[in-house]
Amino acid sequence: MESAPTLDDLPEVLAVRQVARRGEERLAIPETVAGRVEEQFMGDPGPQLGCQVQDALGARSSMDVPPEARVAKGDMAMADPFRHFAVEQLADGVWAAIHRIGPPAPDAWSISNSGIVDLGGLTLVFDTFMTAAAATELKSAAEGLTGRPPEIVVLSHGHNDHAWGSSQFPDATIVSSARARAALVAEGPAEVEAYRDVLQERLAFWTAAVDGDDALAREGAPFFLPYWQGLANSLPTLQLRFPDLAIEGRLDIHGTARRVEITTVGQAHTDGDLVMVLTDERIAFCGDLLFVGCHPYLGDGDLGGLRRALALLEACGAHQFVPGHGPVGRAGELATLAAYLDDLQRLATVADEVAIPEAYRSWALRRFFAANLEFTAGPRTAMDS
Repeated sequence: MESAPTLDDLPEVLAVRQVARRGEERLAIPETVAGRVEEQFMGDPGPQLGCQVQDALGARSSMDVPPEARVAKGDMAMADPFRHFAVEQLADGVWAAIHRIGPPAPDAWSISNSGIVDLGGLTLVFDTFMTAAAATELKSAAEGLTGRPPEIVVLSHGHNDHAWGSSQFPDATIVSSARARAALVAEGPAEVEAYRDVLQERLAFWTAAVDGDDALAREGAPFFLPYWQGLANSLPTLQLRFPDLAIEGRLDIHGTARRVEITTVGQAHTDGDLVMVLTDERIAFCGDLLFVGCHPYLGDGDLGGLRRALALLEACGAHQFVPGHGPVGRAGELATLAAYLDDLQRLATVADEVAIPEAYRSWALRRFFAANLEFTAGPRTAMDS
């Protein structure tokens, strides 16, 4: 059997996922890892995430709302900021929930972005975050904004940071692509066990990194410490919930106020991605087909499929694009990601060590650049700076 990957070889989360798929009993983490964990989710976090909380009546200031305030039905009587995400209203009845990284909420456990849509008579949530705590807060926020608990949950794909919160929506119908459901059923339980296996080691490492001597680890701690803290909170009782409705092609869901168009795109970021578009509001929820201000993760995907998905998004007529990670973007972000893929393919032909191009050096998730270059070209040498 091929030896287990180590953190010397792969970004941390990617290593755990690959171990789960291969059925290895344990992820090999060398004692020297403190000096070799590089810049995944490190460096300049890119554009600052918004901290606005708005309701259907417009912007609401909640600086004077006590932290113990609860979401009241039909009203956002909740302290701003949320612990795990920031809510940004995109149109009447449509909100993005954007993962917070670092201050003012250093213990945010959402890890990815989500969405809330008031269809009129139906409340829909797009993606459910990684942890139970963040998903529970998302559910409460959705009910507070729309006056109803979520009846429909749409999963963009099966990665843990987008799908593991689904168990907190027991009364909702969960929709995914057929391929994403198959992957969750086949690989999800082993992935959960792989994370449980390394949890205490990684939590101890990132706790020490906050005030440690390793500058790169200190820089990565605002993302990775909450990541593992959130898993520590969720994993002991985590029960995966699989989608109820698996689709291929297109599914339209109509409410009395608006509708969404859900379209599967095949293999792109993963083997089973989908997008959700509100054509009248000109808003697209992209999942990890789009990263804004950060390097994408390509290791489970297909470059040709991702290009086709970006073209589909460009042609959908949307003006606002909610990415899987990073702030809400415009159409230009699609072209930026396409240019990134072009640069990867160009640099894959270079024999020498490759530095991150200037255009992407301020992006977060910089460790993914080396992994993405290897994915594009096969094993090679790449620099993270």
